[in-house]
Amino acid sequence: MRSCRGRILCLAVVVILVAVLAGCAAPEKAVQEKQDVVTVYAGAGLKAPLQEIAQDFTNEYKCEVAFTFSGFKSLAKDIEKGAKPDIFIASPKFMQDLKEKGMLDHYQELTAKNPVIVVAKDNPKGITSLEDLTKPGVKVALPDQSQSHLVGGCKGEDLLKEAQLYENVHLINPAPTTIEGLVEAVATGSADATIIWNDQAVQYSQENVTIVNLPQYGQKIMIALLNEAPNRERAEELIAFICSQKGQELFEEYGYGGE
Repeated sequence: MRSCRGRILCLAVVVILVAVLAGCAAPEKAVQEKQDVVTVYAGAGLKAPLQEIAQDFTNEYKCEVAFTFSGFKSLAKDIEKGAKPDIFIASPKFMQDLKEKGMLDHYQELTAKNPVIVVAKDNPKGITSLEDLTKPGVKVALPDQSQSHLVGGCKGEDLLKEAQLYENVHLINPAPTTIEGLVEAVATGSADATIIWNDQAVQYSQENVTIVNLPQYGQKIMIALLNEAPNRERAEELIAFICSQKGQELFEEYGYGGE
């Protein structure tokens, strides 16, 4: 009888110990699983290529990638206020600002995006530069810059103002409110030209338009590992993966880099 009670007592102790050990191990396992996610802050216009690259990375490394896409300025402000992504992808200006605030040590070039002039097929008006947009009879489509749904932005107005040409350009009215609308205006003859980013041209280009590249006005896109990255090791692997030849080729497919 005593032997039976002793066995029951021993069994109860074992069960309790197993439960306690399991309870201690569970949080550790949860932390490990949580750490197997890399968080990335990136510009909204980079969404398509980055998501495709991230899927390849997840398949190969069994590590998820969580993105937050928005404007460079908004993302940088969030980081300054305490957000802690592992990786930040933005233009050099915002990288340098964060570096001066001690939030990252260095950044490297990832790719570049270049503005392009979209003109009618075979370029009947011979438009090859910003200056050509001021020619008599040339109608230009530019969006209302206040339209927030222009994903990735549109640099046309800024370029023309920087070149002191904006006042001499004949703009169509009403102005299209989407990138697709800008290209459609040229395709249908409502406008002779518009200015968009090269990645947008890849997405929205039509058979009856021609693309004129303006690489001299390009914008570099940088990538950086944040100093307080929660998942530093995995983030370094993701940066190497994104910057690899395979990653660069994918960016080019989406209209980034090159000329």
